[in-house]
Amino acid sequence: MENPEQKIDVVPSRSLWKNRPFLLLIGSTTSSSLGLFMYSLVIPILLYSMTQSPLLISTMRLLEFLVGGTLGVVAGVIVDRINRRTALISAAILQWITIATLTLFLFMGNIQLWALYFFGFLYFTSGLLNTNAGHAALPQIVAKDQLTEANAKLGIFKDSVRLFGPLVAGASVATLSYAGAMSIQ
Repeated sequence: MENPEQKIDVVPSRSLWKNRPFLLLIGSTTSSSLGLFMYSLVIPILLYSMTQSPLLISTMRLLEFLVGGTLGVVAGVIVDRINRRTALISAAILQWITIATLTLFLFMGNIQLWALYFFGFLYFTSGLLNTNAGHAALPQIVAKDQLTEANAKLGIFKDSVRLFGPLVAGASVATLSYAGAMSIQ
């Protein structure tokens, strides 16, 4: 008995560059990552100029690791239980409010040490939510056969930000005030 070859109709997936939700995810991820690099460079320099204490700079970095370590699992559970789009938008709004408030305090010249740690906690938490929601949303916005390509493109954008983010942040701090550098975000 002959086994005839089965013909499978393959519908070509549309280009990722024409997938609006994917482009929005790339934009959100890129701007969030660039903001994180701006924040990660500006805040330690600001902390040092306020206190001249290397210990306080390292405690801000420790805060980032503690947020990731303690809230990472919780953020994943939250993202799994709510709408991914809502999580991405909420994280972006929290980042925006955090940076806007911090920038306002910097322009007024009325920034306290506790406020930097509080804003740092909020900013790192929002970044964590954004990252988790982005990873969870990707399979929902691209076809299964495009997941590898989509992850590769997201990786290229993230690596580009890792490469150029500190350059943009350093140039901003060098040419502008702390408030000016934060307002670029």
